[in-house]
Amino acid sequence: MTIIHLIRCKRVAWALLLATGCLLAPGCSNPFLESEHELEVSHTDDPDSEIRYIGDIALATGLKPQKIESIALMTSLRGTGSDPSPNSRRTMLINDMLARGIKHPDDILALESTSLVIVQGFLPPAIKKGERFDLIVQTARRSDTTSLHGGWVMSNRLRKMQVLEQQVRTGHVVGIGKGPVLVESIFSTEGDPVLKTRGRVLGGGVSMLDRTLGLVVSSDHFADQTTVKISAAVNRRFFAYDHGVKRGVATPKDNHYIDLLLPDKYKQNILRFFSVVRAIAIKESFSDQARRLDSLQKQLLEPRTAAKTALRLEGIGKEAISVLKTGLSSNDVEVRFYSAEALAYLDEPEAIAALADAAKNEPAFRWHALTALCVLDDIAAYDALAELLHVPSAATRYGALRALRARNPKDPLVRGEVFEDKFRLHVIDSMAEPMIHFTRSRVAEVAIFGRNVSLKTPLSISAGKDIVIKDIGPERLRLSRFSPGQDDRVLECSVQLADLVRTIAELEGGYPDLVQAIEEAKAQGALDTRVIIDATAKRGVIKRSPGDHAEGESEQTRIHVATRTPNLFYSYGDRVETTEHSPPDWEEEDESESGWSRFWSKMAFWSE
Repeated sequence: MTIIHLIRCKRVAWALLLATGCLLAPGCSNPFLESEHELEVSHTDDPDSEIRYIGDIALATGLKPQKIESIALMTSLRGTGSDPSPNSRRTMLINDMLARGIKHPDDILALESTSLVIVQGFLPPAIKKGERFDLIVQTARRSDTTSLHGGWVMSNRLRKMQVLEQQVRTGHVVGIGKGPVLVESIFSTEGDPVLKTRGRVLGGGVSMLDRTLGLVVSSDHFADQTTVKISAAVNRRFFAYDHGVKRGVATPKDNHYIDLLLPDKYKQNILRFFSVVRAIAIKESFSDQARRLDSLQKQLLEPRTAAKTALRLEGIGKEAISVLKTGLSSNDVEVRFYSAEALAYLDEPEAIAALADAAKNEPAFRWHALTALCVLDDIAAYDALAELLHVPSAATRYGALRALRARNPKDPLVRGEVFEDKFRLHVIDSMAEPMIHFTRSRVAEVAIFGRNVSLKTPLSISAGKDIVIKDIGPERLRLSRFSPGQDDRVLECSVQLADLVRTIAELEGGYPDLVQAIEEAKAQGALDTRVIIDATAKRGVIKRSPGDHAEGESEQTRIHVATRTPNLFYSYGDRVETTEHSPPDWEEEDESESGWSRFWSKMAFWSE
């Protein structure tokens, strides 16, 4: 065996370990690999089991979010910072400050306006260089810092970190981060001091690399030309534009690994792309495909096999459209939805009605339906999403807004107003019950749904530590900014909430300041509009009543659990994790109720 061959085998072994490790590790939870019908398609009991599918011999790689970390300096604190204890983190931060040309770093760290913080980020699958991701920020466990409220995370370099021989080892810089922190304590009523020392910088990270996707042939199927045959099958079905050049998405690198480009239609649902790829037949004649289409049509109309069959039909491509359309007339909600979803990724507008109905009436399918609607290049799909801005469900309304923006960020309906790098404001003239929506991931934005959402007077609230808001009559508000070392500023605005948001931004208030102002107004009874935090993806179920069951099932309620959330709505880093790659004295989190899930449930009026 040659040295080159040994090196190749070692590389493939590691690739297989990375691709399968999360599936094998006890207690591991990966949102991209836990799915009831995607990436878990079994072929052994099918009428067409003699067909070999890509999923029978190849595994997906590159789907797991990549955790990166750094030690950073936080500034702009109002006497709540602290001088960090002498340890490896302090040394790392001082070395970084010196490398940036900052003189006397010890003097800066001793200020009560600064604090050492630990920063984490999660690079999503297929992220491109220059794209943004969230930062999760917390103090060290034994820090004397009492609050991060109002703080600004200075520019820092994020790397993969690993503990080897009781020392923290770092890799190459793969992300840059900075920005204002939104602390957990803003919505807490418990007074837990720990919540003041943890938070998030929305969209504060910028990726410095392109993350790749690929397929790895399992060890049982290593053979010459295997990756060539798989690539040929994939390229018959999919193509993408690479620097303006149309090409197949699959490129075999050796006998074990295939590099994949992500087609634009699937960039909001990467998991589905891999599910379809693995459902493609490796080699099949036209006559064999025709026979298989007849078999798949029968399987599509069965609720128990509809999801798997729709993926296989989508894998066939245009030739399967007529079969998928038969599922749209089914009386079963699953059959209709899975047929419509597959048709959407095949650019068929007949899917629009079923998808809009699922987004409006079936929470279990809402996120996938909205994602499918945003990839359809048809005006009727746009109209359907626009109509969903007026339904009662808060989650559907905000989901439609995000889908419309993903479809066309420049659309005047959802473009919004951007206030420098602070936050974005959307005012949607919705006919449904008025509501205010805040995000806690990806981008700092507030969306006001409804006409003339206003605050009541009398009113006396704050927006951060510097801005005081008081009424000066039944229809007017006065905002005063008092900042140490700066001239006082005073502005007036109407009681319209949108005007208040714009005026806070004009006084250089940030997103955390805006959230605090709304929270105080709500607590004082000056705002009776419904306030929602992150009305996005949650796993749903479909409950079938007795008698509404598929053939062969018992007369009991059957519950179908929907698949994992597509990228358009998935939020990375929902909790600050401690792993074997983290420094050993990082604070552990309670798995049952931790981090952000606890954070946003503190206030009773911040409801779904």
